[in-house]
Amino acid sequence: PASGQRFQLKPCGLTSAIEQRHPSRRRDRREPCEREGTMLSAIFTFVVGAGIGAYNADTLRPCLADTFHLSRQKAEPAAKRLSQTVRSKTSEFSTAVQSKTSEFVTTVKDKINERRS
Repeated sequence: PASGQRFQLKPCGLTSAIEQRHPSRRRDRREPCEREGTMLSAIFTFVVGAGIGAYNADTLRPCLADTFHLSRQKAEPAAKRLSQTVRSKTSEFSTAVQSKTSEFVTTVKDKINERRS
């Protein structure tokens, strides 16, 4: 280590004294153990949730079926309205773009004809 820098042993690795005083100089603000701990807690949570879901499957199935039925029932009209809006806007923009491009093509053709003559 360079003179003036001290290293302090952390449970998960070495951290320089400069990094402790200036957190913005750290590459990753979390220590490796924190990242591993986060992953382990996510795996543990998944296993516990899967276990609870398996244990209560008979009770949860009708509730989930009703939830999915209602969400589909409510989402279908919204999806139809959205598709109609997109279709109408697309036709409006299509005609506007077509008129602009036809104007541009005619001006380009006129300029080409002027240069040829």
